[in-house]
Amino acid sequence: MAAALELELDLHHHHDQGSTDQRRAVPLILAAFVWKEPNLRTKYGAKWALVSGGSSGIGLAIAQKLASQSINVVIVALDDDLLKANFDKLVKQYVAAGCRPRV
Repeated sequence: MAAALELELDLHHHHDQGSTDQRRAVPLILAAFVWKEPNLRTKYGAKWALVSGGSSGIGLAIAQKLASQSINVVIVALDDDLLKANFDKLVKQYVAAGCRPRV
């Protein structure tokens, strides 16, 4: 967090470099790497999550993150080989952690 604050101060010091939006965005991007991500299971008591489009891309990444936090995941997606392959990977990787993925 100190790096983000130092950068924010440095950017405000140099008025002629970049727009105001760019100066605000850089500390927020750096903060994403500095702050701990919340565990949704402990923060909200979440036991189950429904992920739409969870066979690939952002939906798959969200399903993986939730499963890594021992949240049971229901994936809604097109019934194709990609879904089956990624579902099998989720099961192999996260069932031992107490997660029960479902399709």
